[in-house]
Amino acid sequence: MRRLPRGLKEAVGLLLAYNGYEYVRALCGQADGTARANAEQIVRVERSLHVAGEGAVQRWALGHPSFVQLLDIFYGTAHFIAPAAVLVMLWRRRPEQYRLWRDRLIAITLLALIGFWLWPVAPPRLLPSHYGFVDTDAVLGGMGPLGSGPGKDLNVNAAMPSLHVGWALWCASAVAATAGRRVRTTGRATARHLARKWAAYAFPLFTFLTVTATGNHYWLDAVGGLVVDWAGYAVGGGLVAAGLARIARLRPRTRSATLATDGS
Repeated sequence: MRRLPRGLKEAVGLLLAYNGYEYVRALCGQADGTARANAEQIVRVERSLHVAGEGAVQRWALGHPSFVQLLDIFYGTAHFIAPAAVLVMLWRRRPEQYRLWRDRLIAITLLALIGFWLWPVAPPRLLPSHYGFVDTDAVLGGMGPLGSGPGKDLNVNAAMPSLHVGWALWCASAVAATAGRRVRTTGRATARHLARKWAAYAFPLFTFLTVTATGNHYWLDAVGGLVVDWAGYAVGGGLVAAGLARIARLRPRTRSATLATDGS
């Protein structure tokens, strides 16, 4: 029987993993009362630290309704398209780096799922009106026809950590790290390399603006996204290191077995 191409097997595996993520994430979204109480706690903490600026950002954005509608569409699409595109780019252009960044993405996602399960948090847009947030999905139509379907809002109580910010930062880090080596011979090549890095990190910055202006995340959610990113890098890097160490241990045995066979 002919084996499936490695790329196809990898794509099928990632698709199954993503569907598993959505299933588990949906299971984490049942505790509405707890999620609201946790959200109110985040608001209290931000206010005590004098960093509760999400409302001001959203009020500014609401003065430009078309812009907010664009942000709603970006929020619901780029979050999924960008990681998939980066994985394809790594597979085709940086295959030696692919496994490392894939394992980091998986680790980030698993850590976020643990956070959703242990501490569900409702987004700002679903808090009572006296908190001053607006549900742009309801008021401005959200993603319009793109926002309908059975997969819509499987779990709205998954604000902490912000996986939008976490995945966006993963995308930027992967692109920046694999954008190409610096060429020291000409300043032009170095400038191009730096420009790619800055362009890559514009993506998580715009994502941060998006999740704030649309009322989907608190600023502390974004901090949570950074934390799971850093932890995911450590866990994912550890998985790759362990895999390489195992391969290194197996190689001498394989070679010895081959020599023994040839000698006989």
